[in-house]
Amino acid sequence: MAEFLPQVESGPRDVVIEKGEAGFGFNVRGQVSAGGQLKSINGVLYPPLQHVSMVMPRGAADIAGVKKGDRIIAVNGVDVQGAEHRSVVDLIKGGGPKLTLTLISVTRQTHERLEPSDEALNTDGFYDYGDTRTLPISVPSYELVVTAGEKFYTFKIHYDDQYICSRRYSEFVDLHNALKAEFCDFKFPKLPGKWPFQMNEAQIEQRRRGLEVYLQKVISVKVIAEFEALQDFVSLHSSSSVDDLPAAKAHSTPPSKMSPSAAPDQNGDVNNRFHERSDSNSQPVTLSPPEKPKLTIQTYLPGQLSSISLVQEQCSDISDVITKTLNALKIPSNKLCSCFGIFFLQDPEASPKFYLKLPNDMEISALKRKAASQLFLRKWMFSRKIEKDLCDEHPTFSNFVFHQAKSDLKAGIIPVESNDLRQKLTESFKLKNVADTIEVLHEVPSYNVITFPHCLSSVQKENPLKMSVDEKAVYLKVCDQNGVDLDFECVTCSWETITSWTVIEEDNCFSYEFTRPNGKSKSVKLHSDLSQQMLECFNQISSERKSLSTS
Repeated sequence: MAEFLPQVESGPRDVVIEKGEAGFGFNVRGQVSAGGQLKSINGVLYPPLQHVSMVMPRGAADIAGVKKGDRIIAVNGVDVQGAEHRSVVDLIKGGGPKLTLTLISVTRQTHERLEPSDEALNTDGFYDYGDTRTLPISVPSYELVVTAGEKFYTFKIHYDDQYICSRRYSEFVDLHNALKAEFCDFKFPKLPGKWPFQMNEAQIEQRRRGLEVYLQKVISVKVIAEFEALQDFVSLHSSSSVDDLPAAKAHSTPPSKMSPSAAPDQNGDVNNRFHERSDSNSQPVTLSPPEKPKLTIQTYLPGQLSSISLVQEQCSDISDVITKTLNALKIPSNKLCSCFGIFFLQDPEASPKFYLKLPNDMEISALKRKAASQLFLRKWMFSRKIEKDLCDEHPTFSNFVFHQAKSDLKAGIIPVESNDLRQKLTESFKLKNVADTIEVLHEVPSYNVITFPHCLSSVQKENPLKMSVDEKAVYLKVCDQNGVDLDFECVTCSWETITSWTVIEEDNCFSYEFTRPNGKSKSVKLHSDLSQQMLECFNQISSERKSLSTS
């Protein structure tokens, strides 16, 4: 790793840095304002100088010979002695792909003597955060650890469905602080907050989800994923520090079967390796990439069409998978591709089941091996009128709607409270009358409704909320920590009153605004790791409403 030079050079030197994939690969730190007292460096008096506070190992600056602690005399021939921090940063950023710095190297002792207080300094980094990719890293479970006089939770980190290590919440906090110090100009997602009291099961689960989302987002940025602190964080060893004490009756989510081997890398990401570490030493290991998964798409249709097998190399993203699956089912993909999505059953044991929609632009290489064998083609539609028109026009589409509804009714995804409707549906399915069945389905209030798992919110402090959406409105229902509805009035917001919606990534939440009867605006924030799917639901319903209004 780049560090201070062992011996000080006699005078300034020019260093040429050619911008790499990760940018220039160094941070600059120094006083905010211009001017200041002259100080001796290598026997020469200089005004205050901006200096290199961090050099990325194997980055462009490191290769060019820049060292941590180097003082900057000039940028691309422009003298910056005594210059304010912002002007030096602007010169570096505006100089194009090739940067010439005039530098003076100093000893560690000189560096510490010249270093002013943190309050007087600004820091800027010169990295390219645009190189991103999705890696199959997850935090699927947590475990209560009981040692001599201590109780704490560890969160189990997996890569490509293989166990890597267990980490404390406090260790996530330490990682977050280390990354912010090194990548000072990157907008990091927000970590789940520290809870000052004993945590119940729902709060621990909420923290697990938040930590998983945080880790997935930071490790998706290549330059951050290659940083030593993050690679050390996902090495094969367990933590032992003490953090939050759980409630007296603690819960432990059993981990999936673990393999005491390193997790494989994918496509050469994260520097082609994780570190494997024992109690005595740490040795890097090179790991072979995981086997490419076979794509098997479940369709709900009977017989040979119940699943469609696709060659992975022929599908670049989820949109390709939808198109090829529809073609195999003889459903016109050119007209109906937007009416379908590829879904993953998040928890097969949950009741009712909840299907997680995968983004259409998601690359197939980002799929976990397990997910690739548990994909479902499902209808992605809320409007009953649009559905009826398409069913009348395309028999293969109506046949798909018929069989998906039959499966969803059996799984409890479409609850039917009316005995009359339940009887009519039973008879229609028995007679296999597709048109009549779809007509009865459109009378069921819960049809084409998506209800999200309960989560914390900004409008109900004491209890979680469940949000449901359909073509008419958004519904919020108060429930207990297990998701059981409580005796509270359901809050309904019609689509005519909803003015905007978005995902706030740093808070890991979905937010929407609506207009109250008194004309005032009200914001609702739902803290959920399903915020992107909430956004997709709102966008889809909005698109369908616009389509109906124009037709």
